[in-house]
Amino acid sequence: MSLVAQGPNLIATYDTVSNSFTATTTYTIKVTNQGTVASNHAAITDQITLPTGFLITDVTLGGQALTVPTPGASTMTFTIPPSTTAVPGGGR
Repeated sequence: MSLVAQGPNLIATYDTVSNSFTATTTYTIKVTNQGTVASNHAAITDQITLPTGFLITDVTLGGQALTVPTPGASTMTFTIPPSTTAVPGGGR
């Protein structure tokens, strides 16, 4: 299987009243089975590290909110659980 991560897509807003800046980023992770038979993917662990001055306030994975272990931190590790449905084989 191969793993491709794309991103970030960035949506940024600045609020002149509160003098605050908010940025929302979206990463896409695509799992591809290059083998010849269907297989479940293993758990995938990744880490978000933001530039200085940016803080993680919330994270959503697959539509589910994740608990941010250290609210306001600039780094967070998260795990995508293993698949419960086999990814079809696509290799030659």
